[in-house]
Amino acid sequence: MATYVISDIHGQYDMFMDLLYKISFSDKDTLYILGDIIDRGPHPIKTMRKLMEMPNVICLLGNHEYMALGCLSLFGIGQVMIFSIIRTSISLPDIHLLR
Repeated sequence: MATYVISDIHGQYDMFMDLLYKISFSDKDTLYILGDIIDRGPHPIKTMRKLMEMPNVICLLGNHEYMALGCLSLFGIGQVMIFSIIRTSISLPDIHLLR
């Protein structure tokens, strides 16, 4: 059982998956992500969906997530549910439009 801390994935899904493979990340491990999961990279939604499937990953909001939530609220798109200070999930009816 190991604990890992990373940040700034920025939608780089393939690089993130490579990292998990290299550290032999398992269900017994815990991963803390210190923000900036989205923006810049080619697969932010795919990355978010993967993280939402992983109960042993705890995500903090970074400045990129904070800006995205602000933009989404301006357009009334979706709902945001904050489960705790460090565990978040976004539910959007037309999330595929954000790719």
